[in-house]
Amino acid sequence: MKLKVKETLCPNCENNFDNSFDFCPHCGQKNKEVKLGFRYLVNDFLASSLNIDSKFVVSFKLLITKPAFLSKEFLKGKRTKYLSPLRMYLLVSLVYFTVLTLGDSIIQIGNDDKSAVNDTTNYVVFDNEDVVSNDSSFKSKQFTAELNDSTESFAGIELSKLKSLNTKQGREKFNDSFSDYVSGSMFFVMPLAAFILFIFYGKRRKGYYFESLIFLIHLQTLIFLILAISNFFDWMFSLDWVLIISYLLVLTASIIWLKNFYSFKWVKSIFATLLFILSYLTIILISLGIIAYFSLLLL
Repeated sequence: MKLKVKETLCPNCENNFDNSFDFCPHCGQKNKEVKLGFRYLVNDFLASSLNIDSKFVVSFKLLITKPAFLSKEFLKGKRTKYLSPLRMYLLVSLVYFTVLTLGDSIIQIGNDDKSAVNDTTNYVVFDNEDVVSNDSSFKSKQFTAELNDSTESFAGIELSKLKSLNTKQGREKFNDSFSDYVSGSMFFVMPLAAFILFIFYGKRRKGYYFESLIFLIHLQTLIFLILAISNFFDWMFSLDWVLIISYLLVLTASIIWLKNFYSFKWVKSIFATLLFILSYLTIILISLGIIAYFSLLLL
């Protein structure tokens, strides 16, 4: 079967154009007669895949090697040959939080194994009468404690929920809720931090808020990428010094990115970065506190 595309009406976007064009000026589809078949499907798939792969490689290469370059290109309107800022962020944040979750699981398994060994070595044998007596006493005290916990609270959280963090099941439930909310909270944290950037530095260069937001999305993507790699090596090989180096890299990268994007001098870039990091960390800590509070309520 043949699909006749050499016409003045594009079959893809249904816009009119001159049939002398080799490509549709509206959507870019080829303007020629195409014989449909398996070969056509394979070629179309490979072309799309290679285009995505080339965007992926080029975008992440520039993200690492050219500070703030992608942000400037995006704001200039050069967007088709690079991955979008939000797409890059979502991809890297998924990798980062996955690495964190896996690392926490491995550490928790190790701690549980050590706890099991300690419990075994501390085992003591009692006479049957002592066991029955102590067991009855223990259950009585446990019932009284649970009754008190159910009526006592701290900041609206029942003490029984706070004490449940001492159990494996309680910790796992809290960690799951906390992790789920942390990743989503960044969509509220970043716009607030971008607003601070705009107030401090964007207004002075007669910029607008969206510029600072795009810049911060790219910078946060790089930060998550650095932390994901460092955390991976840390829990795989127990290399604590890798985390220290990663924090220094994040600080250095932030200074260079602010310098390149806002056209600061080095001294001003350093002070601007320190002020921004302090503000950013304050927002993050407040949001983490709120997330921890609601995670405890859900226990």
